[in-house]
Amino acid sequence: MTSENTNSKSSQNPLLGIVLALPLAFILTALLISYLPAAALAPEYSFVYASCSQGRPPYHHECGNYLKNRYVVENAQLQELAITDARDSDNDGVLDSDDRYETRLFL
Repeated sequence: MTSENTNSKSSQNPLLGIVLALPLAFILTALLISYLPAAALAPEYSFVYASCSQGRPPYHHECGNYLKNRYVVENAQLQELAITDARDSDNDGVLDSDDRYETRLFL
């Protein structure tokens, strides 16, 4: 009689199996979506993303010229150029040596 009650309860509640399988299906789908493109595609180019701030919120818009004059890629290597005392890359009237930019590089 006990086995009949168990069989009847499981047949009466098919949603329990769906509820238990649904999170596993979501996890497997998320894993496939995130790892499948990385495994199938190889990027053709490497890139460096740089941003800087000057005591203001990050990604300050006036430092783009400073970054272009500070870093250069030569022979597939990132080179850091020296700051000259007479350079004002962002044309704000303050020399680059006095600007005190905080540079962030994302490789």
